[in-house]
Amino acid sequence: MSLNSTSEYTSNGAFLTKTTDQEGTATTYNYDQDSGLLMSAQDSSTTTSYTYYANTNQLTSVTAHI
Repeated sequence: MSLNSTSEYTSNGAFLTKTTDQEGTATTYNYDQDSGLLMSAQDSSTTTSYTYYANTNQLTSVTAHI
């Protein structure tokens, strides 16, 4: 048995932008362009949002919207 998945990155290779698993389920990732922090991840049924302290970029909350 083999598992296949794909990954896509920004043009400079710095950030993961999309993954697709062996069943074809895609997840996309969005980043803040200035800080590079992950802001959200979204698949077909859920968007997960991330918030951070402005001064330290420390993660303060993770919220899943189903």
